Amino acid sequence: MRSFSDVFEDWSRKRQVKKTNRLKTEKLLSFLNTADQEQKATLLAMATVFRSRVIDRSEQLSGTLYSPMQSADKKRRLIFELLQAVQNKMQDEMKTVKSQLKKLQLTPDSQPQEHWELSILGMDLWLITLGATIDNRQLANLKHVWHELDSAAPELPHTIKRLRSLEEAGHDPAHTMFGDIDDQTWLEKSGYRPAWF
Repeated sequence: MRSFSDVFEDWSRKRQVKKTNRLKTEKLLSFLNTADQEQKATLLAMATVFRSRVIDRSEQLSGTLYSPMQSADKKRRLIFELLQAVQNKMQDEMKTVKSQLKKLQLTPDSQPQEHWELSILGMDLWLITLGATIDNRQLANLKHVWHELDSAAPELPHTIKRLRSLEEAGHDPAHTMFGDIDDQTWLEKSGYRPAWF
């Protein structure tokens, strides 16, 4: 039999995941209410990079994200917490990168600040996608988020080209901002939509 402290900790962690998921969902919805199609497409493209570089490299992460209902609720919560920890680490690293970007001669349309903000929202997309399986009260909001992003899909070829220009502005062949994904694969992977809702 589980101790009271174990039960309480489990309840507390589930409550925190639901709260975090609700806040992230509200943040994404707020962004989408004012975003243009290019911004939405950038978010979708950056979400694809995160999925390709982090989620798809782990059988546990990808299996849970692509088939969440085949995983226990507790496992989905643990994966949510893990993805959030990865995001937090990347946000810390981003502060350093932002200071480095200021030193580069970037073109005005490369928008590095927006790029990083949309990277975070791209990570949030996967968190709330998984989060809606933990708190189904957010499912309608999640469907709306995906619908809004899907409407921007025609912008993706242009968006990927613009993001490549930003990457090339760094002039550092040893480091690629978007991993080893080629443009065609990037475009194809950006066409993924969750099949479980």
